Amino acid sequence: MAKVSRTDLIFLMLYAPDRPGAKPAQELKGITRLEKLLFLWQQEGPIRKISEDEYEFEPHNFGPFSKDIYDDVALLTNAGFIEERIQLWGASTDYVEARDVIGADEGSEPHEKIYRLTDKGKAVAEQLHKDIPPQASKELVAIKQRYVRLSLTQLIRYVYRKYPDLTHKSKLKHLQPSR
Repeated sequence: MAKVSRTDLIFLMLYAPDRPGAKPAQELKGITRLEKLLFLWQQEGPIRKISEDEYEFEPHNFGPFSKDIYDDVALLTNAGFIEERIQLWGASTDYVEARDVIGADEGSEPHEKIYRLTDKGKAVAEQLHKDIPPQASKELVAIKQRYVRLSLTQLIRYVYRKYPDLTHKSKLKHLQPSR
């Protein structure tokens, strides 16, 4: 089996079902959530079995960060593989947490980006899914289903507690584990 590229990891993560027995996922809310899911897949999943081109994460404002994920999502969006839409947060749980925990500016229109594979992106993701070993696919789905439904704060808190070495530059000091 040929190893998949770094951008292929984004296709696979977006495509993986987000709940048991579901068809491939329809969408994923927020770049921070996507970033943390990819980080957890690299840390806890089978990613090294299928790719030698991983994302490199460094400590940043909200824990593990990879600028390459942002660049690759923009590249895939511009190439027509990913569709991105803006959703106003309103009174959603993630908005309340962003305002209270992250310190989002109340004066601005609170929003998040929602990512979805286009038909062209789904075709690529389906082929990639067929090309990776079934066990690797099963483990990816398990990682996504374990973490995708957590609120953004719960997801960040989990990452902070499990991987404290990547939180020392965090703006969210209250979520960091005691040293």
